[in-house]
Amino acid sequence: MERRDREVRLFADHVPAGVYEHRYIARVRAAGAFGHLPARIEAMYTPELHGASPASRWRVAAPAREGGSGR
Repeated sequence: MERRDREVRLFADHVPAGVYEHRYIARVRAAGAFGHLPARIEAMYTPELHGASPASRWRVAAPAREGGSGR
C-alpha cells in the first residue's frame, strides 16, 4: 500500500473474481460541495482487465454556531 497526499494505492499479487469494498475516512476542512473522482483498478501487466467505481459529489455543511443569538 502507498499513501500519498491525494491518493492511496493498493497492490495485490492475486485477486480472485468477485466484488470488493474498500472503506476510508475523509477529513473535510471546509464547507461546500466537492466532487469525488471514481476509484480505478487495473491489472498491472494486462491493463485491459480493469474496473471503476462511479464518481460522486459530497456536500458539507458548516457546523452550527453555539449560543448564537443571531446578532
